[in-house]
Amino acid sequence: MDLLTALPLDLHAGVPHVISFVGGGGKSSALFGLAKAIADRGHRVISTSTTHLGAEQLALAPSVVRVTNNSLPLPQLAEALAQHNHCLLIGAAISHASDASLKTPMPAEMRLKGLPIPMIDELVNHCAQLGVSALLVEADGSKRRPIKAPATYEPAVPTATTMLITVMGLDAVGRPITEDFVHRPELLRQLLHEYSASSLPVEPAPPAPALDAPMRLTPSMMAHLLLHPNGGAKNLPPLARHVLLLNKAESPVLLAVARLIRQQFPSDAPLC
Repeated sequence: MDLLTALPLDLHAGVPHVISFVGGGGKSSALFGLAKAIADRGHRVISTSTTHLGAEQLALAPSVVRVTNNSLPLPQLAEALAQHNHCLLIGAAISHASDASLKTPMPAEMRLKGLPIPMIDELVNHCAQLGVSALLVEADGSKRRPIKAPATYEPAVPTATTMLITVMGLDAVGRPITEDFVHRPELLRQLLHEYSASSLPVEPAPPAPALDAPMRLTPSMMAHLLLHPNGGAKNLPPLARHVLLLNKAESPVLLAVARLIRQQFPSDAPLC
């Protein structure tokens, strides 16, 4: 089942779903996969970001438009959407001189700015004019780690968000809470200090680790983080729907892990 089929989306031109992706690794793949599915069904979709983008992400969209002079390039957006149904809207390059028309290939190490939140909220007001059915926003960074805890200034979720999708990689289960597997491990450890007092059921205690061994992630810990107001639910707009996306269920073992995590959630928690 693809993400579009799994999500409760009723697509209408000019009445956009504003979907923000936060959390661990896999956000870009999920976002661009959803954008392609929406465009393939004949709807117009704009993808963008409030965080930095890598140059390699430009190849994931059929058309790219850049913001210049801090104003929305509405004519260019309209043209790109008319041709491709999907357009990636980006900010300026952070490093390396490049062609503003995007015709010159960018170095792989190039980083691109996302859009400020007020500009994305402004873009929502033009979606009716552009005939856009969905606006997809990558609103968080994780340095390609499967799991993260947000810093005080994260995630950068647009005010107009109608659905917040928190992504977590199932390959984090059983991994130590270190920088190799977790973005901001020290913050994750802080969130888990209250874990023992949580109402979530816990797994049987494993054998005591060596004194210098790092704590390892369990399904209950991941469920706790996904729903925590300072974790996966941080900066959730009051009227937005919260959806949990467990990524990388690529083996029977990881699929079983996903089911274990699902058992920890309230019965009405939306999970993909």
